[in-house]
Amino acid sequence: MERRRFLLTAAGSVAVGTAGCSSNGDASEDGGIGALPSDRDADVELVDAESMTAPPRSGTAATPWHRVDVENRSDVPHGRLEIGVRFLSENGDVLGTTERVVALLPGETTLRCYFEGEVDVDDLETAEAEIHDANAQVTSSPVDGVTIRNADLSAGGDVVNVAGELEVDDSGPAADAERLVVVAPIYDEDGTFRGTGSDVLFGPAAGETVGFGASSDGFRAPEDAAPLEAYELHVLDDYT
Repeated sequence: MERRRFLLTAAGSVAVGTAGCSSNGDASEDGGIGALPSDRDADVELVDAESMTAPPRSGTAATPWHRVDVENRSDVPHGRLEIGVRFLSENGDVLGTTERVVALLPGETTLRCYFEGEVDVDDLETAEAEIHDANAQVTSSPVDGVTIRNADLSAGGDVVNVAGELEVDDSGPAADAERLVVVAPIYDEDGTFRGTGSDVLFGPAAGETVGFGASSDGFRAPEDAAPLEAYELHVLDDYT
């Protein structure tokens, strides 16, 4: 399988490949999500949305969906984002709500999310999206002194997981960290950013190798959406 590589930020990150491929690697010094930490606010906004009715991928029954695109026009990454969607009737009654959380949104990147409405298609008139909560800055930093091994992306239904092993060097910042936060930006086969998985490792010891699973729900999509294909891994010293 041909490996697709992404440019990454600094220490504590490793470029990895397509779904089904594993990877080993140390830190990369290329740019990807943007330099961290950042003392500037990122600027994000909802830039496009579309409602549709379609079966989910690997499903048969048609359900309502609302696609939302959120753009970070800044050259610095944006921190945690919480996006909510309300499905409304013709009279404006709320038929259902759903939310999606991403750990970060890379600089100069558009996030694409699909929200499935668990509502009756005949009752649905429209859907509305808004950003509920947002951290404009990412104050956490990449961590030196870690090596990622045997990373692999798996996607099933609503949940995506990037699992692997993280080895802490015998000395260096990672060996002294109280916790390490593994963040995995996820991309589809068109190169569109589709969200993040994350995991928190508390106090791995110097020289220790520990397993991680950078996972998240909210990745279910309609059948014609581009399938998930690739990911990055970033090891940070704190939450985003």
